[in-house]
Amino acid sequence: MNPVEQLITLDADQRMVPVDAEALRAAVGQLQATGDRGALRRIGVALVALGEYAEAVETLERAVSISVRLDDVPAEVAARINLGDAYRYAGRLGPAAEQYSRALRLAKAQAPDRVDFALQHLGKHHIDAGEPDLARACLAEALRLREAKGDAGLIASTIAALKLLDA
Repeated sequence: MNPVEQLITLDADQRMVPVDAEALRAAVGQLQATGDRGALRRIGVALVALGEYAEAVETLERAVSISVRLDDVPAEVAARINLGDAYRYAGRLGPAAEQYSRALRLAKAQAPDRVDFALQHLGKHHIDAGEPDLARACLAEALRLREAKGDAGLIASTIAALKLLDA
C-alpha cells in the first residue's frame, strides 16, 4: 500500500475520506513536487478524498490522457474509474457514468482483471443516481468475480456496497 492509500479510508457510505487531512495534503504536495507523471492517479485519488474535486478531475484527466498515449489499458481503466469517482463525488453523475461505462467496456475488451473494479464503481454510481436495480446487478456481478478471485478485502468491499442498498 502506498503512503497516500494509507491516509484514505471509507466512510459509512463507502466514500473515500482522509484519515488525516493534513497529512494527506502534505503527501499530495510531496507527490506533486516530484513531477512524476506516474503519480498523477494517486494524486487525483487523494484530491477526491480531500473534496478538491475540480483539481482531482483535472489531474485524473491528465492521467487518462497519458495512459491512452502510452497504450496502457489497465492504467487507463483505473484512471477512468477514479475520474468517474471525482465526478460522482462532485455530484456530476452524467460525466461519472460516462467514465465508469468507458472503463467497463475497455476492461471487458482488454483488461478482464479490472472488470470487477469497474462494476463496483458503476454500481456505487447507480446507488447515488437512485437506480437500485442497476446498482444491485452491477454489484452482484462484481461480487461473483471477486469471489472467483478469492480476495477477501475486495469481497468485503462489495458486500459493504450491497448493504447500502438495504439501508
